[in-house]
Amino acid sequence: MKIYLKIFLFLIMVSCQENKKVQAGFTSPLESETKSSDMGTNFSSDTQSKTTLSKEEFIDFFPKEIDNYKLKGVSVFMSSTLASGLYIQDNDYSTSMTYSLEDGNRKNSAVIRNFEDAFALEGKGPVGTEYIYKVREGYKTIAFLQPDIKRNEIRFVYNNRFRISLEGTADVQTLWSYIQKEDLQKLDNY
Repeated sequence: MKIYLKIFLFLIMVSCQENKKVQAGFTSPLESETKSSDMGTNFSSDTQSKTTLSKEEFIDFFPKEIDNYKLKGVSVFMSSTLASGLYIQDNDYSTSMTYSLEDGNRKNSAVIRNFEDAFALEGKGPVGTEYIYKVREGYKTIAFLQPDIKRNEIRFVYNNRFRISLEGTADVQTLWSYIQKEDLQKLDNY
């Protein structure tokens, strides 16, 4: 669990750093795709004209229930535009899940760039862990498996703006199945 916490804190620190390089001419093969009703990656050419999510909009994103897991609470950190929802199954905290949403639409945010760089690099995890880089339903996903502590995480970028992750005791495919199209579509309004 300490390794996960260190990685999480590192990712927050990296995403908060100022972007000192101007990223010019960034294009992606998926950029030319039109917005579709499926769960494919959608790119917005003008995300900076929009405002970051408010605290209420962050809280509204999280479903009250995921499978047999009930939402216990949502923490919103407006300074880093990050929110996390804690889900518990049968009041047993050893079967908890954490659902996180980070809005990459703030000045000098590196959330999207860091995810894309990590996906392209396909780095290796610490001993006893594994990263899996895979395109699922049109999304580039990074799964982080920690079998020694029986925790797994899957993360991806939605609408070229939001980094979403789900971490828990279930296997990666099950975690991925918990991410519902209806929940993601709430973000289309912002």
